[in-house]
This record gives sequence, C-alpha cells and structure tokens, in this order.
Amino acid sequence: MNPQFEVQADTVRTLLHEAVKNRTPVVLTYRGPSGWAMLKSRLAGLEGDGELLVLELPEQAGLDTSAPEIGQSISVSFRRGHRKHVFSSMVADDTKAGANGREVRTIRVTWPEELCELQ
Repeated sequence: MNPQFEVQADTVRTLLHEAVKNRTPVVLTYRGPSGWAMLKSRLAGLEGDGELLVLELPEQAGLDTSAPEIGQSISVSFRRGHRKHVFSSMVADDTKAGANGREVRTIRVTWPEELCELQ
C-alpha cells in the first residue's frame, strides 16, 4: 500500500492555486444512481474569495443524472509530477459558463478541509 501524507494548509493553497492556473485534469469519484461513478474533469477557476473551486465538466456529461448533484460529497484527485493528490469536497452548485463563444457546464465545490498526497 502506498504511504499517504496530509499536506499542510499553506501548501494546499499553493498546490490548488497552481493546479487551477494550469487547468489541471482531475478525476471526480462519487456515488451515482447505479453505484460508484468516475468523471474526468478539469480545474477551471476559483470563486468566492478562494472558498470555492470551479470544475469544468466534460460535454458528454451534459445535463444527465450521471453528474454529481448539489450537496453531494465527492472525491477529487489530480496528479502533480509523479505524486497523486486527493481530497474530498461537497458540490455547492452547478452552472454554465461561457468561454471562447461556447457554453460549458461547471460545478463549484467547497474548499477542501484537508488534502492528502500519495506516493
């Protein structure tokens, strides 16, 4: 089993700000209508004075029930170098945002209370 380390709060802020800046791909894991579901996404921004992370949902997720629901607990994982980072969060809301003349569905999730690094 891989060792797991909790990341310090100041480092969490730096890691997530850098991940947003680079539009880092993430994987969302959550309980769907027919069991556990995984959805590939991308960190798209920060809102609410950095208290909410904005995640861009892929087009195939559309408005169907496979996307996580508001109030649902989700797990978010992403890679930075050879290390994987994981945190849990809650879906605050979903919306559509316009970018480069196209509309993209996004969800906003709460800032994580802790972030773990896996080796």
